[in-house]
Amino acid sequence: MGFVANLGTPAAIDEVQRVPDLLLAIKARLDRDDSRGQFLLTGSANIRALPTVKDALPGRVDYMTLWPLTASEIEGGEANFVDSLLRGEPPQVSGCPIGRPAYAARIARGGYPEARGRGPRALRSFFTSYMSSIIERDIGDVSNVRTPDMSHSSGCWR
Repeated sequence: MGFVANLGTPAAIDEVQRVPDLLLAIKARLDRDDSRGQFLLTGSANIRALPTVKDALPGRVDYMTLWPLTASEIEGGEANFVDSLLRGEPPQVSGCPIGRPAYAARIARGGYPEARGRGPRALRSFFTSYMSSIIERDIGDVSNVRTPDMSHSSGCWR
């Protein structure tokens, strides 16, 4: 409680799921001062699904999923394919490599900024190391993830 109470704002706290009691302290602070933008909480696990989290701050926070870079971001462009489609504007694509080999190379390279400048051997090493780290580090967190009770849903899931 003291740590959160003494934080200046805006404050960023990374891997917040590792210390779930911080969320209760943040809730108490937000109960006293509900001004927006005080905290940026990041983490590699879905705190809403972890049994160790007593309060995932519903109604007090906005959850966002950060995805890897888009093809446009990788190329340094500003176009957003999905936004263009939602506006009813087919995106204009030019100067892009086409064909299966080009698509396969782009998919294999991925959209993680850390992997972008690596050669084939270093890229393979990056993804092997990345996956091992995630599995070894987060297996405890994800093995305790709760799944929503499907018995109240319509359909055949129970």
